[in-house]
Amino acid sequence: TTKNAFAHSPALVMTVFGAVTFHIFLGAAMFEQIWFVEERGFDRTEIAEITGWMAMGAGILGNIVGGAGSDYFLKKTGLGRPMFLFWVTLFIMPMMLAYRLVDPASPLFMVCMFLAFFQFGSVYGPIFGTVQELVPPEVRGTVTAVTLLIINVMGIGFGVTAGGLFVDWLIANEVDSPYTTTLVFFTGISFLTIPLFFFAGRRFQQDKQALIRSM
Repeated sequence: TTKNAFAHSPALVMTVFGAVTFHIFLGAAMFEQIWFVEERGFDRTEIAEITGWMAMGAGILGNIVGGAGSDYFLKKTGLGRPMFLFWVTLFIMPMMLAYRLVDPASPLFMVCMFLAFFQFGSVYGPIFGTVQELVPPEVRGTVTAVTLLIINVMGIGFGVTAGGLFVDWLIANEVDSPYTTTLVFFTGISFLTIPLFFFAGRRFQQDKQALIRSM
């Protein structure tokens, strides 16, 4: 059953909750367009066009690198795709923190924006590849659907709601740069993805072998 699939695979649980933690950050990032205009001085139309091109180019590249890179990493190391995500997030997440604080006139700002969209694209292949490998064939579809539900409700849904409430609270208390403060705070929360993906990667082979034996 779906419940047993999660109960018998700590690597699966940690991968899913790593994805949830990452998507809390992604949910709060729904306020980025307001942040660009009100606290970073961009023209609304100009920044919408820039982020659109960034999302397409960096997002597609992230999809390809995340899928092919995690396959290659698994083949060469046997450590599992979550460990690949660990290295990606370990490198990029500090850049996401810099992204919220660096001067928008600096070239680093656009580099960080590119890396943000790259990371958004890179996580899905490894996450759902891990789900497919750690779940019995007869419940893979159901577990994938449950994973999507958890990510959207607990991750994006919570991030958007909590982010909005936090921004409103900061504005009501006349805190300077409420959107920057909110995005920095939720970026900090997303750092929890790093240990979650690390331990999921360490546990991956043990859970995969247990699944093979049970079949």
